[in-house]
Amino acid sequence: MSGERKILFVDDEASIRETLPSVLRWNGFDVTVTATVSDALREISSQRFDLLLSDLNIGEPGDGFTVVSAMRRTQPWAATIIITGFPAFESALRAIQSQVDDYVVKPANVPELLKTIRDKMGRPSVRQQPPIMALYEVLEQEKAQILGEWIAEAPPVPGRFSGVTTLSQLPLLLDVLIAALRSGAGDDHAALVHAAELGEIRRRQGYKVSMLVDELRVLERIVLLSVERNLMRIDLSTLFCHLRVMNEFFRMQLKEAVDAYMSGPTPPLQTAA
Repeated sequence: MSGERKILFVDDEASIRETLPSVLRWNGFDVTVTATVSDALREISSQRFDLLLSDLNIGEPGDGFTVVSAMRRTQPWAATIIITGFPAFESALRAIQSQVDDYVVKPANVPELLKTIRDKMGRPSVRQQPPIMALYEVLEQEKAQILGEWIAEAPPVPGRFSGVTTLSQLPLLLDVLIAALRSGAGDDHAALVHAAELGEIRRRQGYKVSMLVDELRVLERIVLLSVERNLMRIDLSTLFCHLRVMNEFFRMQLKEAVDAYMSGPTPPLQTAA
């Protein structure tokens, strides 16, 4: 029927592809079904749609965002709805809801899903696509917020060394991470040297090993939260490569810092007169 509203449905689960599209067609929608990101991108480039309904994880975690981004860039009038089987990811979905019209959690409540689809199609909104940047460019812009959150959560330095000595390490470590992402080398020599220096300084400041580990883990978690906040403006074609580099970076930083910490006692740092 020419008057049917067109939906692109993307899901890698065969059982869902066999059932949900039939329900949507029964309710008057023209549904194109795909099971992979590449097939979805091909349909987006060849057909006009009114709405995208995509699983969050298509083959690989987060692949649904690739499809959402492609739809936003080529058909900005189309509504976008993400489906996820992981309710714990709701916080990330809320964080990007300025670019995704809505989301549903599996198993979908069909009457509610139909209501959401009709509501989003009935109120089309063309959003301006934010500038697409590499992950390291986003982190560069987010440095102040990341550092503020890190300072608030990182373990305090014990005794008389609290304050300036600690804070001076934080921007440098974040800069080293950004440089590693830019170069694509998580085990860059300069990064490893800095990690060793950090371990030595923390030992001399009276840190416990667990505090050193917590400090780096807190930074990793806050950086990942920044990724979640900015998913829709990060270049998805390089994101997973950069995430692998970041994982390697934190793994090597932790190893080098702990090795340096455990290498032996040194005289305490002297405070400025």
